[in-house]
Amino acid sequence: AYVPYTGAVTNLNLGNNNLTVNVSTLFVNTNLQRVGIGTTSPNASLEIYGSYPILRIADSRQLGDWDYINISELQFYTNDASAAGTKVIGAIRIIGNPDSSVLPYGDMAFFVTPSSPGTVPSEAMRIKYDGKVGIGTAVPSELLTVSGNATVLTNLTVVKDLDVTGHGAFGAEGTTPATQVLTAYESYSGTATAYGVYA
Repeated sequence: AYVPYTGAVTNLNLGNNNLTVNVSTLFVNTNLQRVGIGTTSPNASLEIYGSYPILRIADSRQLGDWDYINISELQFYTNDASAAGTKVIGAIRIIGNPDSSVLPYGDMAFFVTPSSPGTVPSEAMRIKYDGKVGIGTAVPSELLTVSGNATVLTNLTVVKDLDVTGHGAFGAEGTTPATQVLTAYESYSGTATAYGVYA
């Protein structure tokens, strides 16, 4: 049926009927409450189907300086008001980098929410624009920077040099006592495999 839109004064109400635009360009399944783009049989709340489909979140602002600007965000939200209340429990945010004042480019930050009621998401990990990854820190200085304790449950293989600032100990496989101890500012050069890493 033809649906006029020029000068329309009321909303379009399809009732329990599905909505189809150009076969599969847009399909809304009202019974399953699913939307398909490029498909008439979406298997999720929203499914985009095609050869190399792209989902884009675009920031419309025209800024001359993108330093520390929140560019876009994907949030994971709970609407359960029976306990701690509705809130964002996780998010992925793109943040303008301090060096992006002219050309906008940014970091990807991952946020999680602690279990305490009323808390807001806090940053847990960040991938910098230059590929550096920080866990527990937003300013990683190396390709991987971990702020806090780290446990390696299997093997840790070092192909080049291992530098230890502070104290580190290596225990033989299956044992807790260290067989080789590196103290502050010592380094071990060469190829080494550590079985159980203790700090």
